[in-house]
Amino acid sequence: MNFTRNIKKLFSSFGYEILSKNNPHVLRKDPFNIKRTLLREVSHPVIVDIGAYIGDITESYRKLFPSSSIYCFEPYEKTYSILKNRFQNDSKIHTINAALSDKSETARFFVNENFRTNSLLSLDAETEKSWPASNLRHCEETQVRTYSFDDFSLGGSIDLVHLFKIDAQGSELQILKGALQALKLRKIKIIYLEVLLKPTYQEQAKFPDILHYLADLNYSLYGIYNHSYATDGSLRQVDVLFTENGFLENVSSP
Repeated sequence: MNFTRNIKKLFSSFGYEILSKNNPHVLRKDPFNIKRTLLREVSHPVIVDIGAYIGDITESYRKLFPSSSIYCFEPYEKTYSILKNRFQNDSKIHTINAALSDKSETARFFVNENFRTNSLLSLDAETEKSWPASNLRHCEETQVRTYSFDDFSLGGSIDLVHLFKIDAQGSELQILKGALQALKLRKIKIIYLEVLLKPTYQEQAKFPDILHYLADLNYSLYGIYNHSYATDGSLRQVDVLFTENGFLENVSSP
């Protein structure tokens, strides 16, 4: 249980209390409503959906923000094809067959039986223990194109991002490092990402490293959502939302 105590201590240092799964009041808020509230005064938000898969979250964002421009990154060809066809008639949804990372290159990509769990990282030896019955098994390896966000945005198509959503199966910190210049210049206002707390992928991002990296760049933890528990009752995954420190000053109260 040392892991659980350490996670509780970490969240506590940022002003959050982690309760048991029988009383998860702190973690119950709907993150979609939170994002809509935070961006309600932005008439044409720009959204970057990293790890878009087949576009379910993209579709939710389209309904939530009808006038938004959305850039969807999905590296695996089979799921990208579905994503592209799904939004081919929406001129404000741009699909990119690539992954975001800390550098622009061709990289190894690990495909699993459950395509939702595909990653630039290979599975950890403890994966099955952390996620029993989750179909997290490797089936093939391929090559994909990766970009750093800073390199990709040099083309001028994305100058300001209101919502930067990351679902990258352990590569979150690499992606944030690839967006260093955008973060330094406050060009990203809200960051929403999945964080793994149990061993799942080799060399996966550690939550304290994400917290400290973003804190050093003047981003603050705003909320914790969608908690997932292991069989022993400890947290194994959460979604977290960060805001650029100056952003909330310009958001009026609900």
